[in-house]
Amino acid sequence: EGLGIKDAVPAYLDPGLTDKDLLTGVSFASAGTGYDNTTSRTVSAIPMWKEVEYFKEYKTKVEKVAGVENAKKIIGEAVYIISVGSNDFIENYYVNPYRRLQYNVSQFQNHLIQISGNLLQEIYSCGARRIAVAGLPPLGCLPLERTLRILRRGDGCVNELNQHAIQFNIKLQTLIASLKSKLAGLRIVYADIYSQLIDMEQNPNKYDLISTRKACCGSGLVELGYACNKRTPFTCPDASKYIFWDAVHPTQKTYQIVAQDLLDHSIPKLLHRP
Repeated sequence: EGLGIKDAVPAYLDPGLTDKDLLTGVSFASAGTGYDNTTSRTVSAIPMWKEVEYFKEYKTKVEKVAGVENAKKIIGEAVYIISVGSNDFIENYYVNPYRRLQYNVSQFQNHLIQISGNLLQEIYSCGARRIAVAGLPPLGCLPLERTLRILRRGDGCVNELNQHAIQFNIKLQTLIASLKSKLAGLRIVYADIYSQLIDMEQNPNKYDLISTRKACCGSGLVELGYACNKRTPFTCPDASKYIFWDAVHPTQKTYQIVAQDLLDHSIPKLLHRP
């Protein structure tokens, strides 16, 4: 919508998808998935490798609709936004003792970065040339993590988890710089969502927020997903006053602020000639 193309990007697996939808953009995302296959299995989401397979299938369909040359242009000029990784920690590493025995935090970060690099090179080989890759948010500021680690957070976010996100984001930026230098014609940018969210956390008045520590839904401490709706007991009357809708997911207002920041700072780098 912010790019003036269409109101929403339909799911690639939507049975009502039209040829026009194919030519103007689709979504391969699966809620809750991660880089690590263990994450997708844990939350019953489509794994990233399968999303890449769907992208290859999509490319074939576009070639049939628009012709091979036009398809090459469409695929090459499209903007790809990849935002994944949070659930690899909050739904996998932090709660899976096997993963923590197998990897320390740094090793697990490296494991995810390697997977990310492989996926990015694979979609590049399919013709993708304009890619924005989002980093992790401040994991230690999620209401769920604050609740689970109340003794370690003091009166604010869990600094240890925020450091995990910062360290991962540094490694992701190093990966992006490496791919940019070695893959001809690739325009790839790091989309910094951490800074925007931490600014909202630290400066709530700037964004007309009344709570950054609790979510709008229910108690604001642990409820999430299907347990949350407007009828959930104790749910706030105005979600726009909160960063988080439930214990993990931001409110629509927060998503809009983050999306606008990406439109202002990251996406233009992909659209304009260097």
